[in-house]
Amino acid sequence: MFRFLYPATATAAFDLVVDATTLAAAFAEYRDLWWDDRWIGSVAVFERERLVARVVPRADPETGRNEPRLEMWPGEFARGHSFACGD
Repeated sequence: MFRFLYPATATAAFDLVVDATTLAAAFAEYRDLWWDDRWIGSVAVFERERLVARVVPRADPETGRNEPRLEMWPGEFARGHSFACGD
């Protein structure tokens, strides 16, 4: 289970739970179903109680749209998965 947590207002947050077996699968579901290309902030990703990664927007120079990029949190690693090229 992975949680994607990001601010909604100055005093509230969205807390989206994705039931996936791997971080790669959770990120793919978040990217495909929940990502809003107008979002300009980062999204914290928790695996159970541990902060493991963040999703940050990166502008695509060709389209001008923000694309999500998964970055591992310092000290964490993707167990057997590569996140190169946004996969």
